[in-house]
Amino acid sequence: AMVLTCGCSNKENSTTPIDDAEEGETGSDDSGTNGNAGVDSGIDPVDTGDTAEPTEWRSILFPDDWTPGWVVDVGDAGPVAQLQDFSYAGYRAGESPLPSLDDLALSDLVSVTDHGADPTGLTDSTAGIQAAIDAIATTGGGVVFLPAGDYRIDGVLEVRHSGTVLLGEASDSTRLSFTRSDAMSDVNHLQFVGERLTGDAVVVSEDVGIGETVLPVESAADLVPGDTVGVGMVITPEWVTDHQMDGYWEFSLGERRTIFQRTVVAVDADPTRPTITIDVPIRYPLLTRDHADIRREEGFITECGIARLSLSSAVSWDAAWANDRSHVLGFRNAQDCWVSDVTSWEGLVGDETHHLQSGGILIDTSRRVTVTNTTMEYAQNRGGGGNGYLFEIKQSDEALIHGSVGRAGRHNFIQNWDFGSTGNVFLETFSEMGETWSDSTGAFPATGLSEYHHALAMANLVDSSTAHDGWGAKNRLMWSSGAGHTSTECVFWNMQGDGELVSLQYGRGYVIGTRDLSVRTEVTDIYDSIGTAPEDWVEGIDEGATLWPPSLYREQLHRRGFGYGL
Repeated sequence: AMVLTCGCSNKENSTTPIDDAEEGETGSDDSGTNGNAGVDSGIDPVDTGDTAEPTEWRSILFPDDWTPGWVVDVGDAGPVAQLQDFSYAGYRAGESPLPSLDDLALSDLVSVTDHGADPTGLTDSTAGIQAAIDAIATTGGGVVFLPAGDYRIDGVLEVRHSGTVLLGEASDSTRLSFTRSDAMSDVNHLQFVGERLTGDAVVVSEDVGIGETVLPVESAADLVPGDTVGVGMVITPEWVTDHQMDGYWEFSLGERRTIFQRTVVAVDADPTRPTITIDVPIRYPLLTRDHADIRREEGFITECGIARLSLSSAVSWDAAWANDRSHVLGFRNAQDCWVSDVTSWEGLVGDETHHLQSGGILIDTSRRVTVTNTTMEYAQNRGGGGNGYLFEIKQSDEALIHGSVGRAGRHNFIQNWDFGSTGNVFLETFSEMGETWSDSTGAFPATGLSEYHHALAMANLVDSSTAHDGWGAKNRLMWSSGAGHTSTECVFWNMQGDGELVSLQYGRGYVIGTRDLSVRTEVTDIYDSIGTAPEDWVEGIDEGATLWPPSLYREQLHRRGFGYGL
């Protein structure tokens, strides 16, 4: 690892100006659009009143010659500081673009109307749409086409076969209204779901640090390149104590958890020191003391997608508040799947102003899922118990939520529940009107921040995003059944909005480049203080407009050799 000794305090606005030559050396692609043609990032230019171009600057954590593993030794200010490589997030780790929607529309299609679905919305289309999905399964995958119309769905839909794509004509003309409200707690109205079949433990023989990809093991066993594996550990009492979370992290105490989902790229069976090499670096230390191991994981659903549709789960007001954690769309045990050009709408049986009973999109125990150009808004149930989460990531790795809008949920963008959410990226997202309600009347609502919500989300990135409500990363102690520290090594990069950004992460956290946001990294009460030292790294408050690169994810992906991917 490269070490740069820095005499500056992380409390200071420590920025490094760059000149034109540096910009050209590290810079954008030839399109002049930062590789994001057609996508509105929500980042508007600032009118400074000056005719001269403002001076661009870099974080000292991301110099022109940055490579993965670059760290800054901050001396007395606490542990070394570093920005991890977030470029592996999204479909196929950003190495391939999403399938072309226009090409999919020209492929062989199975129309739901040919299987009895009713595009007038007058009768239940559950059986017809499910029949079309099942017909695709018998042919090894394909496109289920939903012609323009309104489809009433009184049941639930499941996709269980890899290679299945649900495609509408356009999000404003193909609309699905899910009307079921009975027994919908923890149920997704439309779900892409695979299995998670776990093999025997391959024991890690040495402690593994951040950034390592070569894992020493007691025996390489029968693992081979191409295997999907879960690299995990036991949530031991010692590990809990290390994080000052005794009495809080009891929901997983003594249980083994997959922390990093990876692919094996090489196996060295040398009996003197066998090793397994994985595709994405480890993002947080793994200790032999905590029984770190590697296990083959199979059965994931792959190469599935959904596009050009509107989705609603709105029902009567009281019915919406009778369930908890009901999402309109879910991915469970999925890998290399995607959502594009999807929006929510008011539906056929709800009211005129709300779109969702509770949740929007849930990415659960999954890997490398991309959600792009998607809007979820106006949840009915924004009460406690996990409701009103519009874009939710749970125990998943390297998910990418891009160019998407969350509006009028409880927590519009959120990581939630239990250990194992790492390497996820929220890129060019827009959040507003987040509110937390104590009951269905909505009286005296509090601002609901997008946030890390539970159990030490490790090394995730919020990048070039707008928050008019806010983002949070802090110790939540006993909230949410002992959520405790919600985040560590997570980065807020080039953030703007008129909301609040709270970064009180365990160990290191990073806030680099903001515009207009109220930023708090200082501990203000005992509730915040446990384990948050050192104070999170801060650079460039109100200087985000001139931060280079404007997107950390895009620049890291470019440096890894895969263009800008989206």
